[in-house]
Amino acid sequence: MLPPKDLYEHIVNDEFLFWEAGFSKNYSLNPKYLDFYELGLYSPIDNLPSSFRFKGIIKAQFFFKDELLFEKEIGHQIAVIYIEGDMGHYKNVSLLNFEIPLLGKYKDDVSVVLTVLKPDVNLKKYARSVKIYIAVSAIP
Repeated sequence: MLPPKDLYEHIVNDEFLFWEAGFSKNYSLNPKYLDFYELGLYSPIDNLPSSFRFKGIIKAQFFFKDELLFEKEIGHQIAVIYIEGDMGHYKNVSLLNFEIPLLGKYKDDVSVVLTVLKPDVNLKKYARSVKIYIAVSAIP
């Protein structure tokens, strides 16, 4: 059985100012699938070199409606996916894994608030294209 064609489509795909301390955004999560998800970054125009290492700190707060379920501090990358045929550049940099349903029971009316606690100033050079994404994890 093949997975659905849209399994790995981003449920969040947005500009995010990783280099600006205090920058914060709220994202509603509308998952199509109950699965393991990843939050990460990518730069579709300026491919990130394989020497890149995430050096910021982001706070991720997960909510059901207005109730805080849990929070995590993200301070390093946990995995990368290279561009096919190019080991010199990353396609995606994964920063956090989590499961939906959250805490084993919350899948509707869930959101995440991301706040930059310590900026990664090295990402400013990718300001025209760096994005945050949330999608079903492609990493086993």
